Amino acid sequence: MPATGGSSTFVDPALTALDSPACWSADSGAAVLDARSDHSSPAAPADLTLAENRCVQHIVLGSDDLEYVLVRTTDRALTLRLRGERAYDAPVRLTFQVAGLVQARPAGALLTELPNLLISEPRRLKRTRRQILMRDALIALDGRHADASYRETAAVIVGKADADAAWSGRSGWLKERMRRALRDGQALRDGDYRGLLA
Repeated sequence: MPATGGSSTFVDPALTALDSPACWSADSGAAVLDARSDHSSPAAPADLTLAENRCVQHIVLGSDDLEYVLVRTTDRALTLRLRGERAYDAPVRLTFQVAGLVQARPAGALLTELPNLLISEPRRLKRTRRQILMRDALIALDGRHADASYRETAAVIVGKADADAAWSGRSGWLKERMRRALRDGQALRDGDYRGLLA
């Protein structure tokens, strides 16, 4: 998906970068390493295989041959800005590029750290109840804008199996949770977000 223009379909936030459409923004606030990417071959083995790197959190496909690979662990974050063949499509070998001598030292430090970063565990977050409710509200609002039903929204939030089981059960707890989540999401959209900024 291009990084600009239009919006993606309703996306399950629990999916990995390889299993979901690319995210919107390439600006993660993390340090950036630039590299030329070429598909690997027997003579030139891959430096980056996304399926083997669990710490790759998002992939943003830019225009033409530009691709951003956002790597994030609990302690570190780094963006690989790649030009050339897409790592999203197949393993690639990398030729790193440094913009002038002033960038040599910081780029060298990032390059030294990169191999260990790529094999690190992905970031683990323990969400508070408030964060979970906020997440549900935003997912419900996105779902409504994508014309998803309450049940489809519930499948994104709790998983398809749990949503199907709860939807056909006697208790209406999940339906009520979805109604409340949408109401909260609409309130955030309509101005309640200002309270978060205060």
